[in-house]
Amino acid sequence: MRIFHLADLHIGKIVNGFSMIKEQEYILNQIIGLIEKHQPQVVMIAGDVYDKRNPSNEAVVLFSSFLTKLTNFDLDVLIVSGNHDSGAKLQFVSEILRKQRIHISGSFIETIDKVTIDDEFGKVNFYLMPFVRPSDVRMFILEVDSYHSALQLAIANSDIDYSQRNIFVGHQFFAGTTVEQSDSEIASVGGIDIVGYSLLEDFDYAALGHLHKGQKLKHDHIRYSGSPLKYSDSEVGHQKSLVMIDFKEKADLSLSLLELSPKTQMRKIKGRINDILAPDFDLNHTDDFVHITLLDDEEIIDAIGKLRNKYPNLMSLQFDNRRTKHQGDIDVRDDVSESDPVELFSDFFVSQNNQTMNQRQMALVKRLMEGAKN
Repeated sequence: MRIFHLADLHIGKIVNGFSMIKEQEYILNQIIGLIEKHQPQVVMIAGDVYDKRNPSNEAVVLFSSFLTKLTNFDLDVLIVSGNHDSGAKLQFVSEILRKQRIHISGSFIETIDKVTIDDEFGKVNFYLMPFVRPSDVRMFILEVDSYHSALQLAIANSDIDYSQRNIFVGHQFFAGTTVEQSDSEIASVGGIDIVGYSLLEDFDYAALGHLHKGQKLKHDHIRYSGSPLKYSDSEVGHQKSLVMIDFKEKADLSLSLLELSPKTQMRKIKGRINDILAPDFDLNHTDDFVHITLLDDEEIIDAIGKLRNKYPNLMSLQFDNRRTKHQGDIDVRDDVSESDPVELFSDFFVSQNNQTMNQRQMALVKRLMEGAKN
């Protein structure tokens, strides 16, 4: 059985004021092309189909179009809701969709939803676990007191026969080993939502969503597919891909990463503004999504406007100079009323610019202070 694993589509996402809908349409069509080329029997989407619980009309239309294209192939589609999704809305008309071989698990109800699909080696059981909070599982299993125990007891309550071929599809923050997070993910407070990956070790494969960088959790068979597109500057270095699994007999599977190429690249640029705006700099990539860091110490009037003339898809602008590097605090004086105002301002200037005022600046401040007194 050949299986595709993807997750974290975040359809309808807006990044730094830029709609990603056209980028997402492009990448979903690319995934359709890979399905046509590699002919999987199953496509798994491990949560965060949408970026918001109330997705825009264009986001719903795009995902509906993607599902319609999937029904043109001889395959099953397995979907779980993520923490960005509304489970109830995602599984709306799921009974009708099931007749089209589209299986959606939006909410946990007592046990993990199970879908069994046959191949030449027998049955493969897919366990579809939507994103849950402890309270979602506690409605059915009173002993739940944490995210970890919620998943632990949900799995234990589902009567899984581990002698069979089993695949877990879920969207939680599974960890327990070093994982790489991205700025575009919702940060947890104090790690309260962490679930130990050891709960998944007995599955033949665990298809995970939530983290945007594709990565394994200690074992090759416990894996985040990552998002198909870059959604923050912290993801600039990621090579996006989907996971292709070839599953034969029990515990006999091989994995391949199928690389994805965006319509518009996302990059970081660092330098002085005059160098970046030079006519011969970066000639062929000015339409990329860019995050620029300027090294200039001098104040630049309308830096964003000047840079956007060359880079219309400028997503963010930061500065890395003497002012931003200086971490010192202004000395706190016991009684500022007895301090020389010029000295106070001089302290402030040093704290902001990591250098003292020159003679011209000092003379100007003195004149202004004298004028204020009069």
